[in-house]
Amino acid sequence: MNESDNPNGSVRDLFHSEIRNMQTLIEANDRVYIAKFDAIDKATISALASMDKRLDGMNEFRNSLADQSRLFIPRKEVDVVITGLENKINSLEVGIVDRLKALEDNKNLNTGKTSMIMLIMSVIIAVSGIAIGLVGHLMK
Repeated sequence: MNESDNPNGSVRDLFHSEIRNMQTLIEANDRVYIAKFDAIDKATISALASMDKRLDGMNEFRNSLADQSRLFIPRKEVDVVITGLENKINSLEVGIVDRLKALEDNKNLNTGKTSMIMLIMSVIIAVSGIAIGLVGHLMK
């Protein structure tokens, strides 16, 4: 009896052939899914690296803002300092004006004294000249 005559032989061969085809398809699908999973893993790693860079930039910006708030002087404190400096400048200005007035008064006093001394010297010279003239006239 021949296998072609036996329907079980051809069914069995057909069955085994179908199983081999299924195994080949399953193995091909496994390779495709493995490739897909590898690609997903690579994309995930790339996305995580990109996210890490972005978060690092955000953290750096956040740290800069924290430094600003920690290091910059608040407006109220600046206003207090400026007001204090303005008050000091005003008091120094008053002191300088008072000193300038005192110096001007002193200058005027010295100018008056100098004028008086020059007047007295002129009178002494004039009186001396008159006296010398009289003595010279009397001696003749």
